[in-house]
Parts: sequence; C-alpha cells; structure tokens
Amino acid sequence: MLRGGMRGWLGTCVAWSLLLLVSASGWGAVERVTASDFRSNGDLIDGWYWLRDQRFQQYAEWRFEAVPPGTGDLTIEITALATDPVDGSPGGEARFRLVYGLSGSGETTGIYEFQVVSLRRASSADDPGGRVCRGEVTLPQAGLPGTSTIVFRIERESPEDNHIAFSAGSLILIVADDENAPPALRIAPADGFASTGDLIDGTVWCRRGGQVLEWTWSPREGSGGITDAAVNLRVLVTTVAEGASGLSDVADVTVLDPEGRVAEVGTIHLVNTFRPLYTGDSGGVGWVATGAYKLKDLGLIEDGFTLRMGLSGGAPPESPAQTAGLVRKFGGERSSATLAYVVDPPPGQTAGAAIETTIYDILNDPRSYDGQRVRIEARFYGANGELCPCSPQSPSDWLIGAQQFYMYVSNGALGALPAWEALSFERPILVTGTVGTAVQSESLVCPYLKLEAVEIREE
Repeated sequence: MLRGGMRGWLGTCVAWSLLLLVSASGWGAVERVTASDFRSNGDLIDGWYWLRDQRFQQYAEWRFEAVPPGTGDLTIEITALATDPVDGSPGGEARFRLVYGLSGSGETTGIYEFQVVSLRRASSADDPGGRVCRGEVTLPQAGLPGTSTIVFRIERESPEDNHIAFSAGSLILIVADDENAPPALRIAPADGFASTGDLIDGTVWCRRGGQVLEWTWSPREGSGGITDAAVNLRVLVTTVAEGASGLSDVADVTVLDPEGRVAEVGTIHLVNTFRPLYTGDSGGVGWVATGAYKLKDLGLIEDGFTLRMGLSGGAPPESPAQTAGLVRKFGGERSSATLAYVVDPPPGQTAGAAIETTIYDILNDPRSYDGQRVRIEARFYGANGELCPCSPQSPSDWLIGAQQFYMYVSNGALGALPAWEALSFERPILVTGTVGTAVQSESLVCPYLKLEAVEIREE
C-alpha cells in the first residue's frame, strides 16, 4: 500500500512512456478491469474527491490487483472533473501528473514511472455542467507481467492548473488480447468476499476461533484444458495484542462447491520474509505474509467455488523458542486472494506470442530458433533461388530477405498459393510463422518459416 509523499518515488523510475490515444478501435477482444482499491485525501464533495490544495499534497490512488496477462496494449480510460482554480467555472482541461508502475512485494517500494497528462472536456450530453474531462492513456503490456499489482496515483502539478476531482471508477484498465497468442496463464481476482471477522480500518481480522475469510470465484471457461491452479494469498499476520512483525502462520483451508458442500480441505503456510522478528508493536510494519493453496479438483474452476480460510491449530513455521507466547491473528480483504490457473490451448492455437526478430539472427543461430514462433519484417523476393544457398521445402516456397540475408517461407496454413504472383518483387512485408530447420549438409543447417500470416506493408 502506498503512503506518504510521491516525490521520493521518482528516484526509482524506469524509462517507460505513455501515449495519449483517441480511441481503442482496431483491437480484438478486450477486457475492462476496475480497481480493487481506491483512496484519496482530497476534499469529498458529492462522491468526488477534489485535489485543490496549494501544497499539492492531495492525491487520488488506484490499485489494480492481478491485471490479466496479455501481449496487447494496456490502456487506462480516465474520467475527471475540472474547474477553474480561481472562480470554479467549468469548461477547462484536467492536467495532472500520473504516476504508475509495478507495486513492490512485502516492504519493497516497487518501480514507478510518471507522465504529465492533459484531458480535454468531454462535451457530452451527460455533462450539463461542463466539468467532465475524459481520455485514454496507453502503455505496452509487454513490460508488465500479468500477475503484477499495478498502482496509479494522480497529483496536481502547478497552482495554475485547474482543480480536478476523481472517484473510484475514474480509472478503468482496458486490456487487449493478442488474437494470435491466447495466454496460457490466466489470472482471476475474487468475484466475492465475505467474513465473520472484525473489520478494522478496511481490513477484516480473524483473531478468535470460528472467524473466517471467504473468497468466491464464479464459473470460468478455458479455451482448452486446465492443467494447474492455485489460490495465491497476500494477507497480514501479527499478534492479537502486541502487533508484532515478521511472523508467519498456518491457516486452515476449506474449499466449497457452488452448493456450499465441502469439496476439499487443507492448510496453507503464510510465509513472512520480513526480518528481524520484532515482538513489540511495529505499527503495521512487517505484517505482510504470502502463501498459495494448490487446488486438487481443477473442475472447480469451471463450476465456481469458495475458498474459506480460518485460524489453524497447527504450529507456525518458526521455532517455538522464537515466538513463545505470541497469539496470532491474520487479516485480509477482497483483493488479498487471486486465482491463477494454466490452460493448455486447444489444437491449432499457439501458446505464446511471436518473437520479433530478424533474418540475420535466425541464420546466425538456426537451431536456437527451431520451433519458435517469430515475426519478421522483410521484403518479398519470390522464387529467386539464386539468392539463397538453401533449398526450398516445396515448389511453392518463396524467399524473404533483409540486408542481403535471405530465407525460405513455406506457405503452411495458406496452402499452395503461389504468393509471388500476387506480390511485387522487393515489396515490404511482415510475416509471422514458426521456424523450422532442415539439414542440407554437415556444414549447412537451413532455417525456413512455416507461414501463419503475411501483411503487406507500405514503402
């Protein structure tokens, strides 16, 4: 959880970039993801938190747990209100600093980047007051692991900037799927959360026997067979009275089917890596513990299930000498549990995204590329066999080349179409396919591309 000032984050920034977009047209399937947590110290007026202080200490912050994996762009749809800082009149733009990045685990701070963003007035029929500003910002999904927790934080930059306001729904992530690369690892935040524990400052605590935390997942369909699955937990572990830090724990787990019947039982070790152990009141520092429960019945994912976690009578992982007399409690919330499962893609689909590479790199080490799915920018050279020392795999094969390096393309899924009749010589193209190799002599290993798709490019 991010606390305190923002300025100290910027020393650990990485060189990512943001691009303001007009729309998300041209994508394949998309998924809209809302924040699992929102907080702001702005002035609350009619459900919106206004950032308008002169010292720029007010902020709005969104936390997205377990962003779905993908190789397409990750886009943030942002909605804000804006008014003139002098007289409160509407009609201006919303300008602010957007800080974003991968949240650290445990007590680490993570890595963040920032960008100044300006949103224009939306000028829509649902904004009679003229205060709504809306726009989209996109960043490459390739640099963001699918299991990451991504944090966004907004601050005003200058006293000349308009006053701006946000709500919990002001940021929505739009994750675009790569149609050619169905993800093998799928991530699902809990669809529901309930507890018999004690709610304290947004965290539900189990500190007495019989108190439990429950997370529920709705039925999910995979594009193939589900081969492995686990519920990953990130909770707080401390002591009932002292508030000690660095403590691990063992919790009882019961998995229920959609009808509420017990499907399986087990335990989970909640491991806290914070050191040193401290038996006094740490004020919340060093309470984070993580663990995973591996599901035995994978059919529960397609049917839906509930995972119930309660205090265990088992011994914690530390030795008794270290923790004698400390009675534990653990706490969590809806975003504390994440389901992760692996799906084997159905026949005819590939499991990974194509690697951007060059003909030179493939020729330089063809065996390391054998079986790899690649994407290559090149030019079309028809059936001119004099350019390449290798032989084609079939009479319909044709050549691509770049920087005087050449390799054959086998039409593959496109059949025996004589592509050179449809393309002009040296026309720039983008080809996608899987690399194969053929040994033509002891000293000559010839790579070729089993074609999946070809895109004609402009000069």
